[in-house]
Amino acid sequence: MRTFALFILAAASLAFAAAWAFASDTVPATCAPQDARSRHLVERGGYTLACGRGAAVVSVGGARYYINHSRCFSGARLYFGRFNWSNTQLPATNSLYLVLEPHGRAGAVGVVDGGVDAVTRDGAVVSGAISGRARVNARLNRGTFVIFGRSGTAAGRKFTGRWTCG
Repeated sequence: MRTFALFILAAASLAFAAAWAFASDTVPATCAPQDARSRHLVERGGYTLACGRGAAVVSVGGARYYINHSRCFSGARLYFGRFNWSNTQLPATNSLYLVLEPHGRAGAVGVVDGGVDAVTRDGAVVSGAISGRARVNARLNRGTFVIFGRSGTAAGRKFTGRWTCG
């Protein structure tokens, strides 16, 4: 009886370990409820996560991408979604980051740097550095943009969209 119980315990442990390994390899990291209160980007599962309440919508080539979660910093750096900067072996996810020229006022500003990753329905990734123009409110918590890809598979493509930061 004791041998049987040990066998069941060992089998359950192996099944749990296999399920955990499979899940960690195939499901990208997500924000936990407490992450929304963090004032920083969160590192989890090899990804860098923006976990605030905002979101961005990016349109390119007739397709629209919704990117949940944001983290926007007063230094005019805006992050949306989940980034795999440190481990390019991880699956790509829809993400956007914008670096705006210093402003402190509402109106038109330059997007001096940034990057976009958009995963198409067929699994291809439109990715690269971007620059362009944005219209912002003074607090950076809302805006629209027209940006152009400068590198990678995004090169020469026009992206439009809007954001909110929570």
